[in-house]
This record gives sequence, C-alpha cells and structure tokens, in this order.
Amino acid sequence: MLFRKLKNWKFSNVDEIVNNLVKHYKTASSIELYHDIAADKIDLIEVKKFLQAEVVQPVKTEEELSERLLEESKKHSAKQHKDDYLVIDESISNVNYRLAKCCNPIPGDQVFGFVTIGGSVTIHRSGCPNARRLKSNYPYRIMQVRWKDSIDSPGFQTALRIGGKDTLGLVGEITQVISNDMKVNMRSISFDTRDGKFDGRLVLQIKDTEHLEQLIYRLGKITGIEKIQRIDQFK
Repeated sequence: MLFRKLKNWKFSNVDEIVNNLVKHYKTASSIELYHDIAADKIDLIEVKKFLQAEVVQPVKTEEELSERLLEESKKHSAKQHKDDYLVIDESISNVNYRLAKCCNPIPGDQVFGFVTIGGSVTIHRSGCPNARRLKSNYPYRIMQVRWKDSIDSPGFQTALRIGGKDTLGLVGEITQVISNDMKVNMRSISFDTRDGKFDGRLVLQIKDTEHLEQLIYRLGKITGIEKIQRIDQFK
C-alpha cells in the first residue's frame, strides 16, 4: 500500500522515506510501520502531508521510479517462508524471512533480524561479520528473533574447514564419521594437499549447534586432523 502510494505521489528515495516515517511515527521497525498502515492506525493522507512538508527530493523519471518501486514491491510480496522455524518480535506473525548467506545461521545460534526495505526480514548470526555495521548504522531495523523450541527439519546448511597431516585413508575416515556414525548429509567435500598437509572444506546438513558440536568432537578424534573451524560462507 505504501509503495503504491509513494509511486503515485512521485516520491523516489523510498529507503530514506521509510526511515523518516519510522522515526516520525516512532515505530520499532519498518515492519511495524507497514503493519500500522495496514491496520489503519496510520492514515496515508497524513503520511502524504508529512512527506510533502518534510521531505524535499528531486523527482526521478517515471521509468526509474517505476522500476525501483516494482522491484521493492516484488520483494515485499515474495512467497512466505515455507518452513517456519523462528519467532520474530513475539507479537508479529506471517513475516517473510530468509537466512543470511553471509553467516548461514542454524538453530542454537544467537540471531537477530534485519528488516529490508521490501518488508522482509533477513536473519543473521549475532557474530556475523556484518552484525556490528548493521546494528550501528540501522538500529531501528533490528528485530528480536529466537528459534522455536521444537524444530522438525532435515537440516540446515553449514560449513567446516579442517586441516592437518595428509595420511593414507584420512578422507575415508572423515566420511565414515560424518555419514555413517553421525548420520549427517554432506552437500559437498573438497581437499587440497601440499607438503604433507591437507586443507579441506565440508558443506553439511546440520540439525542445530549441538549436533554440530558433537560432529566436531568426533572429527577431532581422527588421527591427523589438527584443526576444525566453522566458516560463515560456503565458497
């Protein structure tokens, strides 16, 4: 509703406008702003008056404006997350969200939500490389998020980097522990060897952090493995 009205009113810098409205109406996030507009708690006529009085900006061409708003509307109307594993803000339901690719959170991780301009929420680990920047620059877009107590899922993707001495049969022992002993599905596995040392990367389907810790412990018992580290990105 808001994006459509902004297009009709010939406003272009949507991101800045939403930020101004969040501050003006003192909502906790843009999600709450959208909710209040949909629930008629915020009058769009009053919104227009505020923007005309407070926001001065050059009007882009109709083509540029239409393209920008169309893109954001598509994001906002994206299909709701099929698997509902998270509780977002306790009081808000039916929120479209995705797990951030920069840190790939899994159940058990401390997480937070970041509201995008399209109205969806991206879930980041609290230790994500981007967490400090997001919380510092956009505190009004941060939402409290927690994992549901019971999650029935085949697994969440995570990655490990392992290294150590390159010994005969090592790869076979690693796959034995992962697939047979721990019943973990491997999405990919790669190893590089040099000067008697190996460096490997595993992409796995893990249930939660407890499951991951158990796997790391078992892998650490294999002779030759000297380091195991969870990594944020798979590539």
